[in-house]
Amino acid sequence: MKEVKLGRIAGPFRYPPFPTLQVSPMGLVPKKDGDFRLIQHLSYPENNSINDFIDKDHCSVQYSSVDEAACLINRHKTFARLSQCDVKAAFRLLPIAPHDFDLLGIKFQGEYYLNKMLPMGASISCALWEKFAKALHWIIQLKSGNDDILHYLDDFLFVESSQTSKVGNTLKLFQEVCNKIVGEVQKPSSRSRPVANQNSNTDLEHLSQVADYIVNQGVSKNTQKSYNLALSKLCTFRSSYKLKQDWPVPVNDLLNFIAFLSVQGLSGGTISSYISGVSYHHKIQGIQDTTKFFIIGKALEGIKRIQGGKRNDIRAPITVQLLSDMISCLDKVCKNKYEAALFSAVFSVAFFGLLRVGEITTSKSKSVINGSNLTISDILVRRKVLELRVRWSKTDQKGKSVTLLIPENGKNYCPVRLINEYLKVRPTCNNTDLFIHYTGMPLTRYQFSSILEKALHFLHISKGHFRSHSFRIGGATELARQGVSEEVIMRLGRWKSHAYSRYIRLQFF
Repeated sequence: MKEVKLGRIAGPFRYPPFPTLQVSPMGLVPKKDGDFRLIQHLSYPENNSINDFIDKDHCSVQYSSVDEAACLINRHKTFARLSQCDVKAAFRLLPIAPHDFDLLGIKFQGEYYLNKMLPMGASISCALWEKFAKALHWIIQLKSGNDDILHYLDDFLFVESSQTSKVGNTLKLFQEVCNKIVGEVQKPSSRSRPVANQNSNTDLEHLSQVADYIVNQGVSKNTQKSYNLALSKLCTFRSSYKLKQDWPVPVNDLLNFIAFLSVQGLSGGTISSYISGVSYHHKIQGIQDTTKFFIIGKALEGIKRIQGGKRNDIRAPITVQLLSDMISCLDKVCKNKYEAALFSAVFSVAFFGLLRVGEITTSKSKSVINGSNLTISDILVRRKVLELRVRWSKTDQKGKSVTLLIPENGKNYCPVRLINEYLKVRPTCNNTDLFIHYTGMPLTRYQFSSILEKALHFLHISKGHFRSHSFRIGGATELARQGVSEEVIMRLGRWKSHAYSRYIRLQFF
């Protein structure tokens, strides 16, 4: 094994080297250059995996954006020299503390191995690498005197004036520092080109990068995440059964993969979504899409017939009474008055705005330029009405936006009053997200769900089937209970079809 020869993986061992050794599945993900990336599936088994015991707050990463790169370039009035360099095998350069070796066990061909370096597949890997990357960024900036540096995980961008004699010095320094810090394993690949801010000829390499960016923008972040999960599942399956990682994926491999997912208890809809993800990876590589073979379609249809159609959505709605009770107890659940004001406002707006959690929170994978969550400019508080502009949604990927009008109701959960109270204490900072902590950090999906769970626990209510989506379900059900027409409910919830009817749970009210 290549990783064993490089000293990144220890072994082989005939027997488990630790009595507490945790073994996780391995997989291979194809890279654009024809090579493969080794993935350790640390999210398996579900609800009892290594990743399940890592605090999600420690995994959050704020990435640089294309807008920030454009700003660096625009600081140079005429011509700028762009140099880009990536740290190869970045994660695999950071060693794991020896007392954690037993968490990263591997079993291959009947023998045991230990992962000694930061693995691809750990939920905290990106955040840990980012700490190292920031330190490297700071060192280069300090030594070079060049402030026009940007990094996105392991990719570094250096911008210099092409009119000076020091062009390329920052890139050279970066390579020298990398070689000193991480040794000979580090072989940075680099490319450098001059760019004129106006009327410059764009070279083919740059066009290729722009083309990749354009193609990536054709798929939403959540869809990309779903497709990548499908690929990870397929790689893990083929690795477990010692199947070759061939592309196009052989039809028999796909059939066995479908059977494997079915045996694991996945629904027909989930299995179909995984196959759609595999289909996407065929198409994006320009190769024959074997998921479109007749027999694969029949297998998916058979799964749905066996399972008897769609499974019931067991998520329970938040009722107005439960919303009132939760908001009343937030001052006891949250760590301070500001957090209580924040979550009172966000819970109320989520309910009465029929909002998806992704529209009001951020996540570690969401970049600034593609962020779809509400910003401070999306809200306007009038005397008795709250105007809320939803710029992006699941059914509005092109950002046409829609404005919601949410009236006051005079209750303790009134969204107009709670938003007003929150805005009075919201700190002034560079973060334009509407819902932020007092430190300026954005509200995350994990934190939203965590406070929901804590509020339910304080009220002696089992979390049961309550989820973050329960606010949207509850808001739609409350409107139906009040006799609001289905056309209005669909418009307020941004539904394009009668799928909204599956959200109406009047039996809970």
